[in-house]
Amino acid sequence: MRDKIFICYRRDDTAAFAALLRERLVDSFGAHRVFVDIDSIGPGIDFVDSITEAMVASALVLVLIGKRWHPERLQDPGDFVRIEIQAALDQKARIVPLLFEDVNMPRPEELPPSLALLTRRHAVEIGTSRLNVEIRTFVEEVEAIFQPKDQRSAASQPIIPPPAPVAPRPVEPPPLPLPLLRPDPAPPRKKTGPHSYRKLNWLSLAAVLVLLGVVAIAMIPSWRKPKPSGGETPAKANRIGITYKARAFSGKYLRERGLPELGFGLEVTGIFPGGPAERTGLVKGDIIRKANGRLLRVASVLDEEIAKLQAGETVMFEVWRGANAMDIAVPVENGFELYQRSCSDGVAMGCLSLGFYYLNEGKDSAQAAALFRQACESGTAEGCRELGFLYRTGEGVPKDLKRAASLYGESCSKGFGNGCYVAGLLFENGEGVEQDPARAANLYDRACSLKERWGCTNLGRLHEIGLGVPQDLPRAALLYEQACDAGDADACNRLGVLHYLGKGVSKDVSRASAYYNVACNGGDQHGCVNLGSIFQTAPEGEQDLARASALYEQACNAGVGRGCQFLGVLYQHGSGKEKDLKRSLELFQKGCDLDDLEACNSAGYVYSFEVDFQTDRAKAIPLFQRACEGSFFLACNNLGVNYQHGNGPEKDEARAAALYKKACEGDAPIGCRNLGSLYEKGLGVPMNPPKAVELYQQACSKGDSPACDRLPKPAR
Repeated sequence: MRDKIFICYRRDDTAAFAALLRERLVDSFGAHRVFVDIDSIGPGIDFVDSITEAMVASALVLVLIGKRWHPERLQDPGDFVRIEIQAALDQKARIVPLLFEDVNMPRPEELPPSLALLTRRHAVEIGTSRLNVEIRTFVEEVEAIFQPKDQRSAASQPIIPPPAPVAPRPVEPPPLPLPLLRPDPAPPRKKTGPHSYRKLNWLSLAAVLVLLGVVAIAMIPSWRKPKPSGGETPAKANRIGITYKARAFSGKYLRERGLPELGFGLEVTGIFPGGPAERTGLVKGDIIRKANGRLLRVASVLDEEIAKLQAGETVMFEVWRGANAMDIAVPVENGFELYQRSCSDGVAMGCLSLGFYYLNEGKDSAQAAALFRQACESGTAEGCRELGFLYRTGEGVPKDLKRAASLYGESCSKGFGNGCYVAGLLFENGEGVEQDPARAANLYDRACSLKERWGCTNLGRLHEIGLGVPQDLPRAALLYEQACDAGDADACNRLGVLHYLGKGVSKDVSRASAYYNVACNGGDQHGCVNLGSIFQTAPEGEQDLARASALYEQACNAGVGRGCQFLGVLYQHGSGKEKDLKRSLELFQKGCDLDDLEACNSAGYVYSFEVDFQTDRAKAIPLFQRACEGSFFLACNNLGVNYQHGNGPEKDEARAAALYKKACEGDAPIGCRNLGSLYEKGLGVPMNPPKAVELYQQACSKGDSPACDRLPKPAR
């Protein structure tokens, strides 16, 4: 039965749009009926055979065409987009070209003769200004043709139900992102290998206006430093004698190396002389796409497969060398014996891997440090980097930040991108070296040029805020895009924020939504929160509060406090959910425990101003105080309200005035208005009506309309 839907696209052209389209189609038809390249191909299945089989079962083929579709690439017989379109034409499937970003259909002369019939298929233009709406409308048209709603099986029901009717939400002013540049101390690295790098965290602020029970909420993009995932991975436990790098391949990378569209895989970056891999013919630069039939999306999959095998057994690799595929069986050896023999033979990478063995298995950090030093002195950049980490943390050697910085620099000078990246962090934060943002920017630039994607992300961040380099928002956007294409989900989220705000790129909420979706699918929970805020704050008729709620809950459960805060707001106001103040308070408290200062403020608000909880007003004080001390200035205002009226603490109008002043000098104009009220009445401060008018004017100019009402009316 031909009932499947096939999505054909280029990863470096319309990946973000394909992700959104797939999500909507899966909601309507079920995942079993939607085919999207490697995500739909099982382990051990030939890619081309799988495409052909999928086309036989496909009733509809959607060909996504954007600005980087590049028809000239179809001249290559091995181009996978060409293979997919050709198979669709051969099977006489219904083909619908979807045109994104205002592109036109290619002309017949731009295509290979065998694909010329594609130009006769009626195309559908999908505008990006209202992307979610247009994709939803298109999917509804597909539903009407291929699957009447009353015939859907339970398996194909949407994963997230449609939004239920809700009461009007509290007033929501336009989003006003205010990223707070405050690096947090990084947590200790887990001992999982040299790719567990440390990064900075960034707090985000939301504009929430509160005065004695009146609330206004602004949904804003959240900001953070990316968590490490991936990178250079020496053969710490693979027992086959290689080093490798996990990659999500961009179109540019593949074209430069003459490779087909592989999607994911491990790039071999080094070979142990005399090891199993060398003996069986693997070489540096090979792409290992599968191990025992499993697609290698991340390095841990290879570790899992090898961990199942005893010494002497073999692992079967699908290997790509240029445009040629081959199967290579590599025997597995005893890891310790392999590393020890290699190190004794003077192979620096063997000493490095033996060091990891002692660090992770033998629990002997001092011996690991000695082996890393030996590897470093033998010219292995990774050895210098790992020895630097031990000096940074004081494991196996005395803690010495200056020595750590020197070793990271040495690793960088030897061409190891991650060493440059970490050295950049040290110079940015002044850790072991004099703080020097300009030097940090140079190191991030070097890391980026060495294909270390986090270096690109951090360099983009510095260009965005103008730290160490001139502020250059278009440059920041390009760097984020480069890192996003290389698989850094955090960079995708940051690029989405720029599109959301129109900073350095055209303002495009739909494109922001697409990048948030890519970030969320890539494991960046902040991208999930931002995507949820898009669904929540969409225009009337386009909102999807159920989906927003699911995304917030996902992020909250993953430890992102902002997700808990936003989900709590939905429960607090009965938006898309039954109003439940107890549940909202639990979520606010969890968000506060996860260091989201707005959540601390929201929990304090419930205790202070919600009638059912006012018997516990004293609990609000430490919550407001924590948020205020962390520069969430609205909490300073709310703490002042409690001191002014004696709600919890003893009444102290002078203390209230000081807190209102702090709020006013921050980003909470309501603090200016409340301080003006004290000057007008002489409460806690000397009576001073002109000063009160000045403060009302200040609050009014910042958008506080009640303060405008308090200004003297002009004489007639």
